[in-house]
Amino acid sequence: SVDLSGGEDTRAVTGSYDCTARVWDWPDGRELLSLRHKDWVWSVQFSPDTTKVLSACEDCTAALWDLRSGQCEVTLVGHSREVRQAVFADPLGWRVATASFDETVKLWDLRKGSELMTLCGHTGPVQSCAVGGEVVVSGDINGLLRSWILPQFLSGLSGCVG
Repeated sequence: SVDLSGGEDTRAVTGSYDCTARVWDWPDGRELLSLRHKDWVWSVQFSPDTTKVLSACEDCTAALWDLRSGQCEVTLVGHSREVRQAVFADPLGWRVATASFDETVKLWDLRKGSELMTLCGHTGPVQSCAVGGEVVVSGDINGLLRSWILPQFLSGLSGCVG
């Protein structure tokens, strides 16, 4: 997995089987920071303000990393199988969606480090997810696309939605 910080910033972040997320200066290929995980890193994404990195891991977690300190700020625990993708779900970087091989998508509040809700209904491992406004979409390895319109996600209500 790879993401670019965007704009004039020349950083890229990669996730890999070597259990790291690495931040690079992409024009010269120089490694700036290595973020050590417990297992394979499936996806990485810069926060909207590019000061943090979100990672999804084989160890059933997603993590938020501070790029100034190189430390993990929040670990999101709640999936029972590997987390294949983690994405920021709002422009401020406070909400996150995670897609997992446990056949669910979970929505999280990073400020509290807590799960807001679980989206059910897939018939196979969930490979990816995306958030646009009040819409969450996800795809599983069987080719199924699921979508939810969730105005309550913006207000922070909890629960399970199927």
